[in-house]
Amino acid sequence: MPRLRPLSAALALGGLLAALPSVAGAWEADAVLESMQGVFEEQGFDITWGDAAVDGTTIRLSDAQVALAGEAERLPIGSLTLNGVSEQDDSYRVDQLSLPYYSTSAPDGSLTATGVSISGLVLPKQGTEAPYGGMMVYDSIELGEVVASMQGTQIFRLTDLHAEMMVPEGDDGMLEFTGAAEGFALNLDALVEEDAQRQVLQRFGYSELKGYLEMAGSWRPSDGRLIVSQYDLTVVDAGTIGLMLDLSGYTPAFIDSMRRVQEQMAANPEGESAQGLAMLGLLQQLNFHGAVVRFSDDTLTNKVLEFVAAQQGAEPSDVANQVKAIVPMQLMSYLGPELTTEVSEAVTRFLDNPESLEIRAEPDKPVPFALLMGAAMASPQSLPGQIGLAVNANE
Repeated sequence: MPRLRPLSAALALGGLLAALPSVAGAWEADAVLESMQGVFEEQGFDITWGDAAVDGTTIRLSDAQVALAGEAERLPIGSLTLNGVSEQDDSYRVDQLSLPYYSTSAPDGSLTATGVSISGLVLPKQGTEAPYGGMMVYDSIELGEVVASMQGTQIFRLTDLHAEMMVPEGDDGMLEFTGAAEGFALNLDALVEEDAQRQVLQRFGYSELKGYLEMAGSWRPSDGRLIVSQYDLTVVDAGTIGLMLDLSGYTPAFIDSMRRVQEQMAANPEGESAQGLAMLGLLQQLNFHGAVVRFSDDTLTNKVLEFVAAQQGAEPSDVANQVKAIVPMQLMSYLGPELTTEVSEAVTRFLDNPESLEIRAEPDKPVPFALLMGAAMASPQSLPGQIGLAVNANE
């Protein structure tokens, strides 16, 4: 799938793990390791190891370390095992690559990860053209648990993170992906230092945030059509924030150009101005098809109204009415009368009965990002009409 650093932590991990060595036999080890070193560099990482031991269709790497390309600081990741390695016409397949346990610590904290594995990993042979613009192809990734602690106190825990990839048979098909983190917990009480802020969190019942993440989408390399059909982050007893995005132009060539600009920026930080312009030029190759941002309430809205009302010595309904009155005054100069009325009516419905609030952009036809950026700078008032902006509630 495309290397969107803003998508999903699960997919970024897949790209990292997928770029590790595999061999079909001891006699091919050197060639495969060399090839995989190059693939790792394509992903923006540099990996080294102390020893590579081959036993039949299994390869074990000891004392592995990884670093961002061009950076001196290296992160030790320990021992890696690749099981069930086989050779195909122009690639190698690894049934399972695993990192059973990982741990690192510093004076003020520690991080552990268990049950890290990737299944059905396909690695192109060196000298062959990598499919899908060099992205790593696999069946699934799994991460059993990640725990971060600070000064002996657990501050974050992530459980059962997984991602799946469905590769089409044809060259012009849509590659589909799904993923989820079945559970996470963030200890806000340990992160917040001021007593007043702790009291606010306790009043809301959010000393610890618990929830889960779900995502799904597809990508077609030929025209760069990227559809994030689901990206939902749910916090228990608060609500769900969801994102859907549809764009085109995110082709393998675009990804490669973006990577080269990022490498130039890392190698020459003083040239950020020119490289920033190059990045803007690249973004103009993208076309916007649509997007949706949706909030589904699970008691958060009423908690906020009650809290603000208590601060003002008023009733929650009084605070809601204040918001209803402020919204049209703040938005009229940006959205115009028609859309401002639509937004005001949606906010009123939501505050009267908090269920869901949705912001949707659906242009009649794809809009080049160049036009969107130009409108945002020269005439912000015209932008809502260009992208077909609409707001609704409780639908």
